[in-house]
Amino acid sequence: MPDVVSALRCGVAGGFRMDAAKPDAQLQHGRRVTWNDAFIDDIKRSLLTCRVLLLFPIHWLCYNQTFNNLISQAGQMVTYGIPNDMIKIAGAISGIFVAPIIQKGLYPFFTKKQISFSPIARMAVGFAVLTLSMVYTTIVQKLVYQTGPCYDTPLACPDALDRTVPNQISVFLQLPIYFGGALAEVFCLTTGTEYAYNHAPKRMKTLVQSIWLAMAGIGSCLALAFTPLTMDPHLVTMYAILSGLLGGATILLWVLFHNVDRVDDESE
Repeated sequence: MPDVVSALRCGVAGGFRMDAAKPDAQLQHGRRVTWNDAFIDDIKRSLLTCRVLLLFPIHWLCYNQTFNNLISQAGQMVTYGIPNDMIKIAGAISGIFVAPIIQKGLYPFFTKKQISFSPIARMAVGFAVLTLSMVYTTIVQKLVYQTGPCYDTPLACPDALDRTVPNQISVFLQLPIYFGGALAEVFCLTTGTEYAYNHAPKRMKTLVQSIWLAMAGIGSCLALAFTPLTMDPHLVTMYAILSGLLGGATILLWVLFHNVDRVDDESE
């Protein structure tokens, strides 16, 4: 890892060109380095792999903000005696059914029919599914605000009887959100982990996996900017903004990287 950091520093100093970190280039400046050309080539390949991962902070931002706030949203709805923090089990149950169907059914079917469904395509589908889930979340929150007794101040008006009477709308409207989240997780997060591992050079797998995991941390940091919107009556605005951000990221992912898999296949 120290050699990686040193090589990256040399590349930045050389005008953001990793070839400037190669031993011959460094020797021209009177510096001897401990790595060889193959090491620099591995770093270059790792950086190319990480380009695809740079959009994932937006995915994590939207995923965490949406699903963390669903518990609060459920508390504003009629839960029929079910604790509002238990509704999220629907996501785990959906994942139990969805993951095997996709991995043991859909993917083999596409392979049998010789239908290309590359990692980039899978990630783009995951982004798109999560975008649709968030659009639906926005609609559900709007319906909550349009329903009495407290409308856009759920549990906070006199008719709520000391926060015991929610807005009269069923919590089961949330179920499609959790189902969409499970689909997105299989298509996007599982594939992202696979992509980061498979496309990283052998001695750079730890580095690329670290960068992949760091994307989640960056997404959590970005979430701090939305803190002022995570309260009534601003939640519709927050969900709408996040839906737009992820929709844009979905388009960028496909436009920028849809041919990456073909290039990789040709290089191999």
